Amino acid sequence: MHIGDANFPKFEFVRARKFFAVFSGLVALFVLFVCLAAPIRSQSLVRLQCSAKIDTYGQTIVLYGLIMSDVAVSVDYEIEVVSMSSGNLGSASQGGTLALEAGRPLRTSSSQITIAGGGGYYEIEITATDRLTGSKCTDKNTFVL
Repeated sequence: MHIGDANFPKFEFVRARKFFAVFSGLVALFVLFVCLAAPIRSQSLVRLQCSAKIDTYGQTIVLYGLIMSDVAVSVDYEIEVVSMSSGNLGSASQGGTLALEAGRPLRTSSSQITIAGGGGYYEIEITATDRLTGSKCTDKNTFVL
């Protein structure tokens, strides 16, 4: 062994240590990126569909909403109902929370209006928001007698 070779093992140890430090830093950055990108990725994957419905049964109008998602989510919804008929003007809003299963529409609460006679204008608007990602859907429907 030469005198100049005494530092060789120490040099390899320092070099390996620097490599490990750089590698550890890269792994930490990758983990950070994955953790930050996960909520963004999940938000883009949630697709909500809202449908404002108006059904008539004789002299009764039923207004309600249907909400569906492509993945299981929990949503907050709000329904606004406006009715205008001869001499009457009214509005009501109601809401709640629904746990949706993937691909299965759920019916919201409903409003029922009895038609007293004559014509009228009836409108329903529904808005639903996914509680985790903030994804939204909205729909509006009108019925005129």
